[in-house]
Amino acid sequence: MHRLPARLRCLFRLSLALAALVLLLAAPSAAASKLRRLVPNVVAFASDDTRYIAWESPGQKAVFVLDTRTGHRLAFKVGCALSDKTAAASGRFLLECPKEQALLDVHTGKVTPLPTPPPREIGEYGPIWEGVGSRYVIGKAGLHARCHRTKRHEGCTALYNIATQRTTEVPESTVPDPDRPGAPPLCRVLRTWVLTLSNIEVFENLGPLAPVGSGYSYSDGVVAEPEHLIDQNVPNVVRHLVLVPCNGHATFLPLRPERRNLDAFVRPVLSGGVVTWDTGHEPSGINAELEASPGEGTLRHGILESYDLRSHRRRAWSLPVLTLRVTQHLLDEPKHNVAGTFGYSTHTDDDVFWIAARTAECTAGETGCPLENEVFSIYGARL
Repeated sequence: MHRLPARLRCLFRLSLALAALVLLLAAPSAAASKLRRLVPNVVAFASDDTRYIAWESPGQKAVFVLDTRTGHRLAFKVGCALSDKTAAASGRFLLECPKEQALLDVHTGKVTPLPTPPPREIGEYGPIWEGVGSRYVIGKAGLHARCHRTKRHEGCTALYNIATQRTTEVPESTVPDPDRPGAPPLCRVLRTWVLTLSNIEVFENLGPLAPVGSGYSYSDGVVAEPEHLIDQNVPNVVRHLVLVPCNGHATFLPLRPERRNLDAFVRPVLSGGVVTWDTGHEPSGINAELEASPGEGTLRHGILESYDLRSHRRRAWSLPVLTLRVTQHLLDEPKHNVAGTFGYSTHTDDDVFWIAARTAECTAGETGCPLENEVFSIYGARL
């Protein structure tokens, strides 16, 4: 785990202190309409954070797309699976095909195959594509890639230029911006910030393209993250969301207290000048109530909230309390049903979305085993 330089940590803490008074005067949360169910069963989901969301439904050999600007739904029979939770942009989504990865452009319906690693029996070869930006697809270049590494044992990042269809490789530490021409490095402050966050194991070293449902988000020169995530010392109750800009002071956004919310983790999504976040729960935490002390809290609490960086307007939606049904194979109790707010959230320019976990399977022979074959429902509301 890389830590920020002492000077940068001190400057950040000072900027938080200077910004705290301003944010405490932010406009109060406004009442919002209820989240309504849009799609009952989904096995894969992705969002471009601006206009389109995409999903796959069980047993239907198509990728479905909702244009949140017009309300129109589209279906693309592409013969490939939608890459689940993968970052997308500008109406382009990553696909997992039988022998390669590909890019779906919902404006044209065209599927473009992406460069594929050569077949090898030994070693990790790339590129392995893991996120789509406005101008570049980004991924892991593999152990045998060649780039001008600035650090020992540093990996290479593969960049696929969507316009020219050419692939280049750069050191991971440059943290290229896939939304800008030439994919230049982020500014020094955010480069250090994003590199540190993306090196936390669960974030897959994706740099600015964090998957949907991650613990941090980058957009247009600003990083959003829960307080203390970068130090891997997140408290039981997260009290602030931190917005770190390339220039100027960080924003210290107070979060509403949820004292009965058990094991809540704030997951922000930043795009279009709006940051949204939820305090729902990971499906893997279905046993949290059994393991907690009496009266400590429940899994039935959770909110989805938005904050407009320009107007400082806040809105909030209560997450629906639903039953998560888990089939536990090889265990004495084949069914495990828990009521709670399980899932993750995102937004576009016009709507907020809650992707609620409904069913899953557990095949290991112990409590708390990894969940597989998860099925979700999509809930939404207008921003």
